[in-house]
Amino acid sequence: MLTTVLVLAAIGIWPTRSTKYEISIASPNGSIPRCATITGSASIPSGDSLWIAQRAAAEKPYYNLNEVAIGDGNAWQITTTVGPANATGVTFTVVAFALNAEASQVLLDLATSPTNSYFYLQALPQQVTEQTSRNMTRNTTDITACP
Repeated sequence: MLTTVLVLAAIGIWPTRSTKYEISIASPNGSIPRCATITGSASIPSGDSLWIAQRAAAEKPYYNLNEVAIGDGNAWQITTTVGPANATGVTFTVVAFALNAEASQVLLDLATSPTNSYFYLQALPQQVTEQTSRNMTRNTTDITACP
């Protein structure tokens, strides 16, 4: 039995995901201000969390990681500062992704630690179970960060 389980796991047949994940980014469309409201929908299993991150299209690190609450009708919304003030006209990739409870707690602990008031990730966590992304270009006039 153990040999069968190991073989099935090794070739990616077992275990299978029994819950379907659906994550989308609906808006905004077109150019965005620095303080942008981003919306979408997500259907993820109980216990998992939805996170939003961003990165300049030409860069690797992910910044402004935020856990997002999923509301009625599976809708979510976040208002977040996109990029630094001098990044007008720059295209950013906004990523919405699901994480299990353990990985979410690690990010929450980093985000709330007094010694880590600012952090970024070189890559998304390995525990990401589903993700989607959308490119958004900052407009050339609005440099005001979100309050």
